[in-house]
Amino acid sequence: MSNLLENLNEKQREAVLYTEGPVMAIAGAGSGKTSVLTTRIAYLIKKKNVNISNILAITFTNKAAREMKDRVINLTDHLTSEMWISTFHSFCAKILRFHIESLGYKRGFQIIDDDDAKKIIKDILKEEKPEADVKELKQIRTKISRMKNKSNNKNNDFDKGNDLASEIYDEYQKYLFTNNLVDFDDLLLLTIELFKQFPEIKKIYNNKFQYVLVDEFQDTNNVQYELVSLILGDNKNIFIVGDEDQSIYAFRGANIKNIRKFKEDYPDYHIVLLEENYRSTNNILRAANQIIENNDNRIVKKLFSSKGNGELIVKYKGATERDEVEYISKQILKLVRKGFEYRDFAVLYRMNNLSRMFEDNFISKHIPYGIVGNTSFYKRREIKDFIAYLRMILSSSDFFSFERAISNPRRGIGKKTLLKIKDYMYLYDLDIFEAIDKSSEYLGKSVSNKLIIFKESIEDYRNKFEVLALNDFVDYILSDSGYLKALEKDEKFDDRYSNLLEFKSILNENQNIYTESTKQDMLLYLLEDISLKNDENNEDIDNRVTLMTVHSAKGLEFRVVFVIGLENGIFPMIRASEADQLEEERRLMYVAVTRAKELLFLTNANVRNLYGESKHTVESLFVKEIDDELLSVEGYDSYTRGTGSFRTSGQVRTSKMLSSILPKKAASIIKRKSNLDNYKENDLNKGDKVEHTKFGEGMVISIAGDNCVIAFEHPHGIKKLLKDHAAITKK
Repeated sequence: MSNLLENLNEKQREAVLYTEGPVMAIAGAGSGKTSVLTTRIAYLIKKKNVNISNILAITFTNKAAREMKDRVINLTDHLTSEMWISTFHSFCAKILRFHIESLGYKRGFQIIDDDDAKKIIKDILKEEKPEADVKELKQIRTKISRMKNKSNNKNNDFDKGNDLASEIYDEYQKYLFTNNLVDFDDLLLLTIELFKQFPEIKKIYNNKFQYVLVDEFQDTNNVQYELVSLILGDNKNIFIVGDEDQSIYAFRGANIKNIRKFKEDYPDYHIVLLEENYRSTNNILRAANQIIENNDNRIVKKLFSSKGNGELIVKYKGATERDEVEYISKQILKLVRKGFEYRDFAVLYRMNNLSRMFEDNFISKHIPYGIVGNTSFYKRREIKDFIAYLRMILSSSDFFSFERAISNPRRGIGKKTLLKIKDYMYLYDLDIFEAIDKSSEYLGKSVSNKLIIFKESIEDYRNKFEVLALNDFVDYILSDSGYLKALEKDEKFDDRYSNLLEFKSILNENQNIYTESTKQDMLLYLLEDISLKNDENNEDIDNRVTLMTVHSAKGLEFRVVFVIGLENGIFPMIRASEADQLEEERRLMYVAVTRAKELLFLTNANVRNLYGESKHTVESLFVKEIDDELLSVEGYDSYTRGTGSFRTSGQVRTSKMLSSILPKKAASIIKRKSNLDNYKENDLNKGDKVEHTKFGEGMVISIAGDNCVIAFEHPHGIKKLLKDHAAITKK
């Protein structure tokens, strides 16, 4: 038995050996919770002589369940068929296979997935609500699921409301029952109903499962909590593993209060804090502790490691977001030259649209990358839709783009109509608009009128493109086409709309690059560039930098992690104004930081071009929660005005003190006078041509106080510099 426990630390052993009664293991990030769970099961079997079939272990993903099974087999030599180690849904499906006939279903019921559910909803809408927009299918399916998972803990009732999902809910459930079908949510709800309606069935499982273990307890919702309670009955041998600090799925219905509820329902619980981290260095863990301790509603714990302090955390601020991206690329390439592999790196972000510039930069530098949990920026549905409109502005012969643009949003033009237009075009050698002009000859008047309206819209966009500012042009298309209104029904509206607004930045960037070109040529070059980027392939798909949202990163680890865009309004998100929302954002930051094993970079930009507008940013409050002694400051914050040299963190604090106690102008003079060799008076104005000793010829785009923004020739691009630096000469 000593061999079973020899690799566990003191607290892990306590969690394994304390077998009777309710036990809470509060497992910090990287603290070996899977080892604790599987060793506890093995201990119950080998030391307590508990039959493996009398132990129930529930987790959230099939991957986690498979890993637990494999480890238990290695520890006990028991067969997987005897184990009740599974996800919530698999467990319920197994129960219902034996007993669903008691609820009026047939034993051979079938489980439907989301696509099946949406098809059923679509058929119901055609029958019951023919006027409904079928594009709402995904939204309706999501709402029905949310209604089920907001079940209260008394009688599974829920507020149906007055929306379309509520109106068809009963019809949807009736269809499922009639056709002996259940969806994933029903698996849980029907099992709860079974246990409530038939106490004798419930008692069978209360007696069977002598020990119940639940993984990732902080991610349970109300329905799952009630299911666990019913499985236990009067039995108190419940072991939960969870961490409030990693509860980041409130948007999926996870209820962080369930850990607190557990403490109320089982007042004689025993708590074990798993605080030793086996993943990260202590400097990374200290930063994580300092961030998360600002949350009020949590069980206090302090992560620590035996891996030593490790490197300081790098805090980098670029003058612009391009500097941020360029810096990260250089760090990756530098570390790869030192022996790191591309797979060792992860770039984590709060907003999906921040991945776009990294994709562009990595492609240009031949850095292999993969996007996890999302689609490459230029391959996202809404981006491809908008590109179709831009292509139509350039060409009336691009039928592929025409087909996509006229169908998004829907305009009552079906596939048969599109095929007739295509045939007519090819038969008479016409472009799309010429075929539309003659459409009354081969199509009905109503359809012809719709096509003409669409054609006139595209012609209007062509004209607007030449006269409107690019930001206004994007807004105009999204509004006038009806695309934005249709998009509002999408459950991922915020992300999709943010991605579309990023096109403002893309168009503005390209306008600055192709200054000698017409707007039409600029658009042509841009769309050609996007097509080439979409054709890029990463040859070594197993060895690539990972780009992902923080949500997607939970449960993963990397030698080197870059957490980017750390600015108020981005991370934390701008909508995180209420205390509970801000605490969820802080938990996300905690998860992001604790993904790093050896090196952690926290990056942002002093000025960020977001949605076509350049704005000065405010550093994320989460970064400010980390003590200075843990940070190595690089980039804009470490740059002494007029010197070109970099400060230590202590010097950074001195600079901040100067700025706070002296008038802005006086502080600026003091800094300059200490570095006279790098300072000269440059009378610069917007539009002036300049020469820089490093970046060559450029043009001043704007002046802001002591700074100026200058556009240099490729490959340097736009730089924000000190206006009166000696390296700049006015021409």
